[in-house]
Amino acid sequence: MTAADDPSPLLAVLERGQAQGLLGPAPVDFHVKHAQGYAAGFPAGVTLGVDIGSGGGLPGLVLAWTHPDMEWLLVDGRKKSIDFLTGAIDELGLAARVTAHQLRLEEFGRLDRQRGVHQLVVARSFGPPAVVAECAAPLLEPGGRLLVSEPPPASSAKSDSAQAGHAEPALPRWPADGLALLGMRPGHRWVDGGSTYQAIEQVSRCGDRYPRRVGIPTKRPLF
Repeated sequence: MTAADDPSPLLAVLERGQAQGLLGPAPVDFHVKHAQGYAAGFPAGVTLGVDIGSGGGLPGLVLAWTHPDMEWLLVDGRKKSIDFLTGAIDELGLAARVTAHQLRLEEFGRLDRQRGVHQLVVARSFGPPAVVAECAAPLLEPGGRLLVSEPPPASSAKSDSAQAGHAEPALPRWPADGLALLGMRPGHRWVDGGSTYQAIEQVSRCGDRYPRRVGIPTKRPLF
């Protein structure tokens, strides 16, 4: 039996993270299952992943625990998160293949050793699509993939305008023309355990212009 077959150490760590406000209020086992759902979108033969805005380790810490053949970089700009992740990595015996990095994503994406070399980037609740894409694209090699968890669908109840016959179609969260600015395109979408996930493909190397300086992706989103 491998360590990944016994979830109790991981659950104990995540429960402490939840107590520190680093995880949402849902049961910890739900968070674990949700994180595991990303794996259905892994590129073939992937050996290294980057979790951007890792927070309390979702999904990166869970994926590192459940995929012992992979290395992971967990990146977050908050000291509280990195202190927690560093302790969790040590406690779970993952230090040989998992590292935590305290850096804003706009800065991380400007490091020469990180640009255009990664097969996989994952993100959960990190920010709006345009911000996630701009921070992820510079890290990915052509053929690499960004995987994100999508929010629950909006209420099916009709709005007043819809009832009046004036409803307009919702704008796509991941528009092809906006992603193209970053060398990306929309990939496949899937559902696992009631949660929805979206893959974004890196078609060509992201231009040197991106990511823009800290705060600009949020203040002036590309789409």
